Amino acid sequence: MHEISEVNATAEKFLTTLYGDVHEGCLTLWESETKKTKYFKHDNIKDMVNVAMDMRDKNSVYFGIGARSGIIKNKDGRIVRGSASDVSVLPCLWMDFDILGGEHKKENLPTRAQVNMMLDSFPLPPSIINHSGGGLHCYWVLDKPVQIEWAHERDEAQELSQDFQNVFIDMAREIPYAMDNTMGLHVDDTASLAMILRVPDTYNHKRGTVLVETEQINDNRYSVQEIKDAIASCGTSKQETAVTIDKDHSNKEYAPLTDVERVERECQFIKDSIENPNNVDY
Repeated sequence: MHEISEVNATAEKFLTTLYGDVHEGCLTLWESETKKTKYFKHDNIKDMVNVAMDMRDKNSVYFGIGARSGIIKNKDGRIVRGSASDVSVLPCLWMDFDILGGEHKKENLPTRAQVNMMLDSFPLPPSIINHSGGGLHCYWVLDKPVQIEWAHERDEAQELSQDFQNVFIDMAREIPYAMDNTMGLHVDDTASLAMILRVPDTYNHKRGTVLVETEQINDNRYSVQEIKDAIASCGTSKQETAVTIDKDHSNKEYAPLTDVERVERECQFIKDSIENPNNVDY
């Protein structure tokens, strides 16, 4: 097993920044190639990093952002990474920006400069920025992790995550795509509490062997109320209305979201099924 070195100490600092104030639950690692999940006690970050480093040469390694309530198994007894209903602690809010030029399904993606512009437009700067090898993973660390025990607490946490993501999704839609100015830019909706993202100091094998690197970690910590106030200041609407973008002061409109897109965006079961297909029991 790898010992934590100066090279992968960033992964330990990253995970400690996220989970240093988490005092219950389990943390998870997931291998995209084998679809296997490994669980760690919330304060066992050193072992978690060592295992991630052992996984990284042959597998893309992800972690579950929300701490799980315990080790989750499906009906067959296989250990799985769980769904939103299994998350018991939320340490942060996050965004996953795919950047133009990588190996992505969507073409109307923002450039790095446009992502920077969106981040600068939001009142609160991120606490952490990782380069995933194909985009940016940004985290806003909470001063007190959100504890989730009851259904209404889960609903509130999910609503906060969705409202937060909608700010950037809506910002992107208002920026014209250079190759087709009738389109806005696309930012993935990754608001599910079960979301997984790449572990820094591991490799993105989608593009060969590209190191996932931490660009910055700072001391920015935010209360839930500060996050809510920042969202409100951006004027994000929850209504599914036509989106107007402004280019050279001329208005162009999108059609409203289709029913299928709305279901994918608003139905938690469908979102979990898309994001965690191996966890779904049919």
